[in-house]
Amino acid sequence: VGNRSSSREQELALRSYVLVESVCKNLQTLAMAVASQNAVLLEGPIGCGKTSLVEYLAAMTGRRKPPQLLKVQLGDQTDSKMLLGMYRCTDVPGEFVWQPGSLTQAAMMGHWILLEDIDYAPLDV
Repeated sequence: VGNRSSSREQELALRSYVLVESVCKNLQTLAMAVASQNAVLLEGPIGCGKTSLVEYLAAMTGRRKPPQLLKVQLGDQTDSKMLLGMYRCTDVPGEFVWQPGSLTQAAMMGHWILLEDIDYAPLDV
């Protein structure tokens, strides 16, 4: 039931997204940038629609929820291991296994990752 209501909310949001000329132009530019298979940086003031633009394009391309579109909020406490991955201990003493981070997993699977507020992340990130 939870997934259905979430899905309905997404459908409603998609239908209520107003495709004015500026939004269409931004969607087209974003779509071309994404099609180039390079990382894309969206800049703008808070609340100008950067995230909703990405969410709309993601939904239009079948990426409605994680892991197809993974949103990660960055901040001063963000650790690069969370994004890239790390070796972790197993139950066997002295044995370690690689656990990929969210960015690594998204890249390996061809999914989209939306890094919110990247300018607030530490320099090593």
